[in-house]
Amino acid sequence: MVLYLGFLLVLGAWGVGNWSLLWRGLAIVAIYTVLDLALSKRREGKFIAPSSAWISGLILSLVLAPAAPWLAVLFAPVVASLGKHFIRYKQKHIFNPAASALVLLGFLFPSAAIVSWWGSAWGRIPLVVIVLSGIVTMFRVKRWKTALAFLVVYVVGASALLLSRGGSVADLRALFVDGTLFFFATVMLIEPVTTAYQPAWLRTAFGAGVAVLTLLFSLPGGRLPIPDPFLVSLLISNLGATSISMLIRR
Repeated sequence: MVLYLGFLLVLGAWGVGNWSLLWRGLAIVAIYTVLDLALSKRREGKFIAPSSAWISGLILSLVLAPAAPWLAVLFAPVVASLGKHFIRYKQKHIFNPAASALVLLGFLFPSAAIVSWWGSAWGRIPLVVIVLSGIVTMFRVKRWKTALAFLVVYVVGASALLLSRGGSVADLRALFVDGTLFFFATVMLIEPVTTAYQPAWLRTAFGAGVAVLTLLFSLPGGRLPIPDPFLVSLLISNLGATSISMLIRR
């Protein structure tokens, strides 16, 4: 996963013609790594290999808008790492670290561009890479039902909404031929530690729930001032699925 996301970062910097995004991404990963090592040492009494920090740091790098202020760039890995280590239930974090940082920064910097999905949405090349890699990833981490439930519900719902508003087949193609949807579904949605919900059916319901919330937040005329429908829906569903799992396992 680290190599895959690192490749997307290099590919994205090349694709948009802005190599400073690569260096910015490496800085985010470095800050996240240092914090993760320090906090794991404090909590566990030993240093733990920060592979999850590299993954979350690279996700932040690929989703954080190129025009985001430098203060937001510095805060992003700090917020993600603190949330991962301190907002926990039974030895695992409740919220997706990268998503929680991006949403919080979106509220802290309401007038600034925070979320753009630039690393996955700049063309057909990342789309092909993300779809092919995503298929492998969702089976490797055993979350294909979660991703599939999300994609089916979202595609059917978004298609119905678009066509009901007079959209065309070309509009549908533009909506779904986009690396953002598949990057979210096969990377952020199925993060294995956050989504280790029990019983197993809850993971499938979680994927469908994220799709439903995303569609509700995207309804015409009813949009709330939130940083991003995908990310906010993910965090709400993280909390909901954790709560349901706690009730079931009592």
